[in-house]
Amino acid sequence: MIRRLFRRTPETNYNRPYETRPRRRDSAPAIGPVDVADQDDGGWARFEVGRGVSDADGDRSSVELALTRNGTGVDTASYDVSDASGSVSTRLEDKKGSGSHELTLAVTDAAGTTTSRQRTVTA
Repeated sequence: MIRRLFRRTPETNYNRPYETRPRRRDSAPAIGPVDVADQDDGGWARFEVGRGVSDADGDRSSVELALTRNGTGVDTASYDVSDASGSVSTRLEDKKGSGSHELTLAVTDAAGTTTSRQRTVTA
């Protein structure tokens, strides 16, 4: 959409139209498929998490992962992805943590817009 405005110019002392372009809106980051492989090993709940993140305007900034069990945080990881590719693999683990866990993945861009995804995983 282009809007026509009028402005007075000192040289001509009359109103003349000029065009303004609408501001570009920030797009929210996107999270691709989240692959989780259960790597538990004798009392340890270990999850290998692979994910792809993107942002249409290219300003993704950080990725944060959190693993919780029964509402309590057991492991976290965070990465600056402003200069890296959007695919990363991370291991999250919980000592003596068999059972159900909640995995949360959040991506934030430079404008502060955050997209998150949550998934239940079992060891």
